[in-house]
Formats: sequence, structure tokens, C-alpha cells
Amino acid sequence: MGDTVKLTRATGAVLLAFVLLGAAALAGATTKTKSGTVNSGTSKAFAAKCPKGERVDVGGFRSTVNVPSGILLEDLSFTGGRKWRASFDGLGESAPAASIAYCADTPKLTKRTGSKVAPGTSRAARQRYRGLGGAIFLKAKAKCPQGKTVQLGGFKVRDPAVPSRGGGAQSSFRPSAMLATSTRTWQVKGMAQPGTKLTAFAGCSNQGAPDEVKKTKTVEGGGNRTSVKARCDSGDKIAMGGFKQSRFDGSGPYLRALKRTSPRTWKATSWEFADPAKLTAIAYCR
Repeated sequence: MGDTVKLTRATGAVLLAFVLLGAAALAGATTKTKSGTVNSGTSKAFAAKCPKGERVDVGGFRSTVNVPSGILLEDLSFTGGRKWRASFDGLGESAPAASIAYCADTPKLTKRTGSKVAPGTSRAARQRYRGLGGAIFLKAKAKCPQGKTVQLGGFKVRDPAVPSRGGGAQSSFRPSAMLATSTRTWQVKGMAQPGTKLTAFAGCSNQGAPDEVKKTKTVEGGGNRTSVKARCDSGDKIAMGGFKQSRFDGSGPYLRALKRTSPRTWKATSWEFADPAKLTAIAYCR
């Protein structure tokens, strides 16, 4: 009987240890948001920062697009291991926007980039862009080293006509996709103003590549906002997120938000003024 009591107490201690470890793991998963107002004719960046001991696990953003307000996404990238940065251009009335960092005790990532520049930097070409006639389909990809896989992705845009972030809104790129095209490659695509430089970012590690889950919806025209959610299988959680939508045609679609709404769910939101468009949320699950 005495031995049985000792065994039971030992088992209880082990179970308690697992419970405490599980609670600590949950406590180490943090969501940080940095938000503010973006004014018309200006560019503004927000960087959400993870606590010490945690790194960016998944990155997202939210913004505003409707008839009087237009906040356009220009950058969505990570700096170091703890900061997730989102930059926006204000083209309408002042409206809110935010960068969202989902943080955890994740492995350190190796950062890789790849850039492309849209051809045609002449003044005439840039004038045509204002009516979309001069817009160019542009894509850039970043590739992880051999033996590593993509675990986090983003992009950055630079317009040569706006040398600094304080020079006014750029509004030179309309993203149409941000996704993994292989276990090692992260690609970003969209419509660009001539001369625009697009840089794709990939965070790479020795972890196994996550599985892809997609969900697609139609974004109705007429000034409508539509959201779609991709959900990981039971037992899996979001490792990173992406999206794909119809190419921008002057009236939309405008990407409005990318969020992790639960440990298993990735949500993409877009806005369309005129013709219906397609929107796909892409969840990468582990």
C-alpha cells in the first residue's frame, strides 16, 4: 500500500509539472498590436514589437477602405526577430490602421530577400499609371538556402519618385498575392507603378515546411467588404499566412486585413467598388 501511495504522488507531481509547462507555453504566446491614424496624402508605418524572449511567429495587419477613406498597404515585413512592420498610404479621409504581431518562443529565422523593379520610369509612363493604363504586373520572390524552409513572409515597396517616407503617400503598388510557391520560396505579386521596386522577404529555418490550406470567396462589387477564413486541421495551428486575389483593375480589389483569428484560423479581408473579384485566404499549418 505504501508503494502505491508513493507512485500515485509521483504521478501527480509529473501531471502537475505538465500542466504548469502547458500554462507557461500558453502564456508565452502573445499578440501585440501597434495602431494609429493615417492622414490623407501621407505615409505612416506601425511596428508591433514582441516581448523579450519571444519572436514574431505570424504577422498580420488591418486597415480601412471605403468610399470616403482609403488606406493602402505598402509594406508588410519583419525587422529583426521581434518587430513586425506595416506601412500604409492615406488617399482619403483620415482613418485607422494597425500592424499585428503574433509572438511565440519560436526558432531564430534567417532572412532572405529578392527584388524586382517595374520597367518604365519616364514621366509619360508615370502619367499613364494614374488611369491604370501604365500599370505593370510585377512579382518578386525570396528563396531560402538549401536545407531551410519558409516560415514567415512579407514584402516592401519603394517608389523612386518618393525618396523618403516623409515625402507623402506612395500608393504605387496594389498587392494581389503573397504566398509560398515552394517549401523554400516566398512570392509577392501585384500591379505596380512604373519604376516601383518590390522586395519580397522570407524568414527561413530548419523546421519542416508547413502544410497549405486554402479557402476562396467572391468579393461582390458595389462597395462591399468580404472576408474569407482558411482553417487548419484539428491538432494543427497557423504557422504563417498568405493570400491571393484578383488583379487590381482601378476599382479594386483592395486588400484590407490579414489576421489570425484563432490558433487554427487565418482570415483575409478585401474591398471591391465595382466588378466582383476573387479572394483566397491561405493558411500554412503545422
